[in-house]
Amino acid sequence: MKGVRLKNVALQLGIRVSTASSHLTNAYRKLGVGSSTQLAIHFAEPNAGPEVDTLPDAWPKLTKGLN
Repeated sequence: MKGVRLKNVALQLGIRVSTASSHLTNAYRKLGVGSSTQLAIHFAEPNAGPEVDTLPDAWPKLTKGLN
């Protein structure tokens, strides 16, 4: 998700930036990572875990046109 700002994610999902930030913080905690870089590495690893299969359908919309 190169270049996607939290503000843009919140806008696309129809939530406040503070809510998106809270969700991101909770995801970091649950996955045991402390940064967006560590999060990317977590999901780049083979067999990253069942959470990979539960990513929201909104992600393709958020990343469209960013590459």
